[in-house]
Amino acid sequence: MQRPDQIELFVPFVFLHMPWNPISGDAVFTPKDNRQQHLTIDDFEATPIANFFELWRDFNGRRLPVTYDREWLDVVAVHSNNKISLAVTNMGGRQLLLDLSSIQQQYPEVSTRQTRLNYHEGDLTFQPNQPVEINAIPVDVNETTVIHLMPKKKVKPTQGVHQKRYYARKTAVKSTGAPILFQITTPKAASTTKARLVIGVHRTGGLDTPLKTTINEIPMTIDVGDAAEFTDFFAPLAVPVPPSALQEINTITVMAQPGTTVASVQLVTTSTPTSL
Repeated sequence: MQRPDQIELFVPFVFLHMPWNPISGDAVFTPKDNRQQHLTIDDFEATPIANFFELWRDFNGRRLPVTYDREWLDVVAVHSNNKISLAVTNMGGRQLLLDLSSIQQQYPEVSTRQTRLNYHEGDLTFQPNQPVEINAIPVDVNETTVIHLMPKKKVKPTQGVHQKRYYARKTAVKSTGAPILFQITTPKAASTTKARLVIGVHRTGGLDTPLKTTINEIPMTIDVGDAAEFTDFFAPLAVPVPPSALQEINTITVMAQPGTTVASVQLVTTSTPTSL
């Protein structure tokens, strides 16, 4: 739920109700104590888990291009009717204050609201949709927050985004320190404007050595950030790839610290659609 930009397909694991352990607090609903039977929704009460659905309420629309210059940050923007929504994920080690006021150059009158769901001092904390200053939007460490911008002026985007993901067939390969070979087939599209290589890795004890990789014999190094601080590191690591480097069959090698499991390898391409 915290990485909507990185997970294209997954099996939902949020339980609405857990009959085998009904009061664990790990499901969306827990049975009310004052009922002899629990047959309808009124016989249950929502737990904090239900707020995961509230975080993504009304986040939909056509994708918009986003530019930013910061590592360990990911932003997805969509628009629907007269609303622009952003999902911002801060994967860095510092709290952020976002400044989105540049949109006022095109839309001078715009209201800004934010929905937050994160862990604060060990507790799952939910802040429902509420007004926020457009030039000082808080994002905590390892938080995904949803921001809604509602201009009074009609939203007329001039450019959209089309994103595709292509996966290597090999998965969950244990590293001995030697290069591991993968292949990914991608159509050669002249409209591709951006590309990145995303490698999912797991290692007990964390990662303290950069990931070395090549794509079609072009060498690249992937910074692992603060991965050494985790007792069990399991996350995707990414590096930009020049679109001109892509071929129909892409040969990729990954050289990781011994004991690392390379869970998956994917290429993410971004292109400009011919129509919005």
